[in-house]
Amino acid sequence: MKVLLVRANRNEVDCDALATVGIDAVIDPYLAITAVPNREGARALVAKLEAPEKKWLVITSQNALEFWHSQLPVGALEHALPEAHAHYAALGARTAALLKNLGAPEVTVPDNNTSQRLADIIAMGPPMPVLLPSGSISMKALPEALPPKGFNVYEEVFYITEATHPAPPSAGNTEQWGIDAVLLRSPSAARAFVEANPLAQDSLSIICGGPTTARHLRKLGWDPALVSPDPEPTTLAHAVAEHFGVPS
Repeated sequence: MKVLLVRANRNEVDCDALATVGIDAVIDPYLAITAVPNREGARALVAKLEAPEKKWLVITSQNALEFWHSQLPVGALEHALPEAHAHYAALGARTAALLKNLGAPEVTVPDNNTSQRLADIIAMGPPMPVLLPSGSISMKALPEALPPKGFNVYEEVFYITEATHPAPPSAGNTEQWGIDAVLLRSPSAARAFVEANPLAQDSLSIICGGPTTARHLRKLGWDPALVSPDPEPTTLAHAVAEHFGVPS
């Protein structure tokens, strides 16, 4: 079995995890990520983090944290995180681990790794500021769901995600490449892949890294063959092997 990996970066982690369960993978990004210069916004979020009032810092992806961190003075975030009067939250165990490595003492991770579930968790407590470093097309559950409940969301954009141009080499050629399945880890990946491969659904199994991506894929008229119970690469790889009957 051969799986196509299409996200802009970190495909190697999925490739290695799939290899451990006997599945080949090929990397051909359908997305590209570019930094948005926003040093003023980067410092403004740190200033709000250091303010004495209680607040939430929410990190929805590794890219959001890394692109924010890269625009700050050296050590600024590492100094602010351990001492801030803040609750910390992240989507995904790897994003949470990265936040902890920078100094966050405890990080809330929602059980289904969706921004809507995270918004529900935050809304269970009293209204307070929510700090949200993000990308240009990040999911909007938090900035849409929380303000009506009295929360002020301070969002700053630090990167842009776009479909690659020209289309990647595998577009329209998945059969020739011997691709059996494609792994989609975000709504943007789903959009980019469907637009570049409008006729591929009958010959290809679609694997979604979580329910948000699967929901968006269905809106595009495609059905996933598998929705991973957890986005972590090792869990996902074992789910793929089990679902497709790959010999161990």
